[in-house]
Amino acid sequence: MKDQLKGTLLTLVAAASFGVVGPITKLVFGYGISPAFLMALRFTIASIVLWGYVFLGKKRINYRLTRKQFRIMWMIGGIVYFFTTLFYTYAIKYIPVSVSLLIFYTSPIMVNFF
Repeated sequence: MKDQLKGTLLTLVAAASFGVVGPITKLVFGYGISPAFLMALRFTIASIVLWGYVFLGKKRINYRLTRKQFRIMWMIGGIVYFFTTLFYTYAIKYIPVSVSLLIFYTSPIMVNFF
């Protein structure tokens, strides 16, 4: 498969996956699952999938990080992304998914203009 086609397909899969997170989350809340448990489950599944890809993948991946790289990755992924996702998940619990998506995806534009 050509790299450009592969990149396009992966982008479409990622976009579709991000698009269904809100409705699926809202559906799961209907079963009484808490946002904290849902986040723990989501990140656990993601960890298993990603580490499985690293260890079972065809290509050898160098996953070792320097201390500085680890601190940066921890701040970006461990703190910033975690809290962004947590706040988004809690928002979906209290407001409609469509409103939360509208605010979430238009807020960077609003911040830049105002």
